Amino acid sequence: MLTVQQIQDGLKATGERLDWESEVEIVLAGAAACLLTGVMGQTLTTVDCDVLDFSPQTVRDAVMRAGKEAASALGLPPAWLNDDVRNMEADLDMMPLGWQKRLHEVGTFGKLRVRALDRFDLLATKLFAGRAKDRHHLVDMKPTRDEVIRLREYVQSLHETYWRNRDGDRIGRITLILDGLEKETLP
Repeated sequence: MLTVQQIQDGLKATGERLDWESEVEIVLAGAAACLLTGVMGQTLTTVDCDVLDFSPQTVRDAVMRAGKEAASALGLPPAWLNDDVRNMEADLDMMPLGWQKRLHEVGTFGKLRVRALDRFDLLATKLFAGRAKDRHHLVDMKPTRDEVIRLREYVQSLHETYWRNRDGDRIGRITLILDGLEKETLP
């Protein structure tokens, strides 16, 4: 399991090893983003650091290579920095509208600028992923009534636009998760 300090040290070492002519940016999602932005407490642990986006896109391989070198130098798991989150059944187009404007600064490590998703966007990605650990994270994040209403609106917009009213099973599963959040965490 990675601590906040290990993640920060890994990002610093990745930035030091990044072979690129100019500053680049990565956007973090998942538990690492929750930890680094303080959205969830230090008791949360994670095995990796999920990269949702690269800018420019062409820097991906260089960042991943530098991340592997950092892992080797620091004794971190080889895949501690990965973009597997991009392989889930999602596109950046499915992110809540305006997510890029809500990013939080994590830090700049050499030529590597690191930003993380905002609390609402982290809630949305955890909801969309729907794995058991993501459902637990959602409960631990204690969404407010307003956040749950916004999440319902977000899911409805996905249903009407992106999924084009075809993915009723997914909508049903997500609706059950939202219903559970209202019962478990909201007054």
